[in-house]
Amino acid sequence: MLGWRSLKGARTELLPEHFQQAARVSKSIPLSQQRWQVYLCALAVSRFEQWLKERAPDLDIQTDFASIRQPAYANVPPAACNIRVGEFKICLITSSNLTDQHSVPFAALDIPNFAAHFYVLMQVEEEEQQVAVSGFMSYEQYHRYQAAARLQIDADWTYTLPSS
Repeated sequence: MLGWRSLKGARTELLPEHFQQAARVSKSIPLSQQRWQVYLCALAVSRFEQWLKERAPDLDIQTDFASIRQPAYANVPPAACNIRVGEFKICLITSSNLTDQHSVPFAALDIPNFAAHFYVLMQVEEEEQQVAVSGFMSYEQYHRYQAAARLQIDADWTYTLPSS
């Protein structure tokens, strides 16, 4: 069984500077239809960075090379990949609402340049000005689940993964 380990209660407030920073990042994206996803990912990155610093200030987090900060890769995949926390690569998967199943871009899982040690599920509620760090899974968990469930890529180039 695949299981996103729960991080319930990890909700943080978005501040005006987070919206401004996310808008700047998304404006660098050439295709307008991709800007919204990059905007949500940028909000998630800013809050994840602060959330982690509050809980583990001794950890080194680097977001400068995150995929959303690289215009050529910003929406391929529609996630924030290549975040570094110490020696580990992290990929943030964003969603506006959490359900029993999550769409995860296949590229974030299957393309080596984007694959991560850990995937963190972020719920971005832009209108409520909040972001929740909802759960995480390791690449190894995904890989075992993929083999057992024989996952197929959906028409929108995502995998549908269950919450539990």
